[in-house]
Amino acid sequence: MKRSYLSLGGERSIQLAALASIFGGSLWAVKVILDGISPDSSVSEATDSFFYIAPLLMTFGLAGFHARYATLIQGMGRTGFVNGFIGLAMLVGGFLGGFTFGIEQAMRISSFGFLILAFGLVLLGLEVMKANALPRWNFLPLAMGLLVPLSVISGDAAILRAPLSALFGLGWILLGTILLSDATSKNTPS
Repeated sequence: MKRSYLSLGGERSIQLAALASIFGGSLWAVKVILDGISPDSSVSEATDSFFYIAPLLMTFGLAGFHARYATLIQGMGRTGFVNGFIGLAMLVGGFLGGFTFGIEQAMRISSFGFLILAFGLVLLGLEVMKANALPRWNFLPLAMGLLVPLSVISGDAAILRAPLSALFGLGWILLGTILLSDATSKNTPS
């Protein structure tokens, strides 16, 4: 089966989106790891900006993923993209309002955005698996979406929450790496 790829803005835009996903996932994972190993609140306060920069970069990564694979992903996958964008926007706004301006209610918005993002990634992941859009990595968006509720269920149990959140960041790194390798490859996957 010949795959059809949509390339909005060209390969360079997709490469930049892939790098944004990699960098956003890295910032997310570093923030979670630093908070987990350092009981000092000054480290947490110093890295709080990572929590609104990371989802912003992840949004660009998701946009690149959409630009690359939109023709392969139909139905509920498109709904998953929309939910993902809305969830990431709520994360950025909530974290920005909560961490930068100290607005308590903004953190509730980010929590709800996180759940919307998870739902979107699950829908997207199911459609990616159905379309076989990412051979050998079809499970990745679904796994990323399932990490969010697992992290929420773990509550304040740092022994579970930190690794699950770090894996979420690693998922974005992998997604960006897959997108980057696909964007830079000379051969179109068959």
